[in-house]
Amino acid sequence: MNFRCTTAVAVLVLVALAGGFWLGGWWQQLEYNHACLDGGGGMEPRGCPLRVTEKTASCSNVIGSWVEPVPGRPELVQGIVLYADGSARSINMATLLYQSWRISGDNLVLRVRSIGNHTSSEDDETYLFSLPDKDTLLLRSGELVITYQRMGIARQRRLSPAPGS
Repeated sequence: MNFRCTTAVAVLVLVALAGGFWLGGWWQQLEYNHACLDGGGGMEPRGCPLRVTEKTASCSNVIGSWVEPVPGRPELVQGIVLYADGSARSINMATLLYQSWRISGDNLVLRVRSIGNHTSSEDDETYLFSLPDKDTLLLRSGELVITYQRMGIARQRRLSPAPGS
């Protein structure tokens, strides 16, 4: 092999490696968008990537059913279901109806409808959130701290399906 042929082969190898590197990065971004941005492959931004405590997590970490004991009735639970499509549902809370959720930076924003005596209102509740482990969701707003635990699979199956499904 002469010098020109060796140089051409080296250039082709470098171009192939650079192209493979670029293609791998493109594929990784595509997979990230599919798993994180909307749980289904679109480009609906939810503020990812998000910071959760000191680790980076995907949006899918908060999807699921989260419960806490009902104050004064520890044998009962209440909480929220966060669906991959951004919708939400309350668990055992008749007057506080969660409708949707999104992530904005370090905040979990919940759209809620509050129903009272002869009145109702809709509002966004914003909480600083963290996931100390895969089964604990901490929500903070001022002095209020809510500690949710991920609901077990057996209990989830007894819940009614998401609205519209």
